Amino acid sequence: MLELLEPIAIFTHVARAGSFSSAARKLGISKSKVSTQVADLEHKLGVQLIQRTTRSLSLTEAGQLLYTQGEELLRDAEQAIASVHNLNDATRGVLKVGISQSFGTMHIIPALPEFMATHPELELQVSLLDHKVDVVSEGLDLLLTMSEQLPLGMVARPLMKCQFLLAASPAYIKLHGQPDRPEQLVDHNCLVYQGEWHEHSVEVAKGTLVPLLQDWQLTHHLPLQAVYPRRKHLAPKVSAFIDFIKGHIGSPPYWDEPYAELYAKRK
Repeated sequence: MLELLEPIAIFTHVARAGSFSSAARKLGISKSKVSTQVADLEHKLGVQLIQRTTRSLSLTEAGQLLYTQGEELLRDAEQAIASVHNLNDATRGVLKVGISQSFGTMHIIPALPEFMATHPELELQVSLLDHKVDVVSEGLDLLLTMSEQLPLGMVARPLMKCQFLLAASPAYIKLHGQPDRPEQLVDHNCLVYQGEWHEHSVEVAKGTLVPLLQDWQLTHHLPLQAVYPRRKHLAPKVSAFIDFIKGHIGSPPYWDEPYAELYAKRK
């Protein structure tokens, strides 16, 4: 069936133009190729489509039927191509985004109504994830991640650097005291990130935690990255979302504001 699509399209142009020569000029191919394609189509279908004379051509009953269907086929193809072009030139359609669960819940989800209000023709589907993500197999257009191990074939666009802060609550310090040197940390109850990030990030954002060991620097930085499949052209809807998130987070990130003076000392 697929091998008949091109001959049917050529035949439709012949019927539309009323001559082989005019159809050939419209399609940018030779008259002989047009004639050969139509003849091969007639042979494969087992019917005569065109009555030929030296001065004109006319469609047979079968030719008129195929021409009507061929016009619909070309219109559908042209509409499909136009739809793809429109989709590629505007922020519409469906955008599937994956975000780590804790980070997304606290920092991304609350900002999404603003993004959707700006792009009302876009359907946004967000997945909050807490596992290693395969962008392609999960059908994502974009993944926001702080993972340092990126999958092969992906493009990673850094959005910001996540600072690490060694801190404790005032209540903890009152109960257990405050360490003065890194080696004293072995005697304290240190919380290592295992998914409880949301609760303690609220305290960081409020500025209620007390920074510890300020004479020592935590030099490791974990970047927040926008990860997406490698493509020649990045869809505008993906680019728009990345730009929005980058603007929403700010530089430096808004949650670093309570500790801006401390972080400035690290530079």
